[in-house]
Amino acid sequence: MLRSDRGADKGVAETVAACRRLAGEVDGLRLVMVGEGPLRDGLAAQAAALPFLCVTGYRPRREVAALMRDARVLVLASRPTAKWEEQFGYVLVEAMASGLPVVATRSGSIPEVVPEWNPWYPRATSRPSPRASGRHWEMPATSGVAGTGPMSSSA
Repeated sequence: MLRSDRGADKGVAETVAACRRLAGEVDGLRLVMVGEGPLRDGLAAQAAALPFLCVTGYRPRREVAALMRDARVLVLASRPTAKWEEQFGYVLVEAMASGLPVVATRSGSIPEVVPEWNPWYPRATSRPSPRASGRHWEMPATSGVAGTGPMSSSA
């Protein structure tokens, strides 16, 4: 589950790619993306070809809470841009307070919100680096993104 009203900086393309890799291995895999944003139409088009992907668009807070209760994991795979890094991340606190496991990257303030013992994934980057060989970071297939829940945006 990931809830976002922003664009590609939320790591949604990487999350969809991870789920695409897991789709044949995880029975009942479902990725629900909640929110509006510049990538919603592209995600809706992808959902037509990816049976595990559901794009809901905007949902009121009470509906998001219900979606989170039905989820198995929340994903916040944010990646920094030249002008932005993830801030406090209320959705992380909401997920953890309800007992929902989170999958997160070490981006911006996320490490200040999520406990150190939580499993972490490499800091996602939208900027090429020598170690990345000019490619964008990809969430590992072992990320456990096998949950139901909200999500929005894509690259």
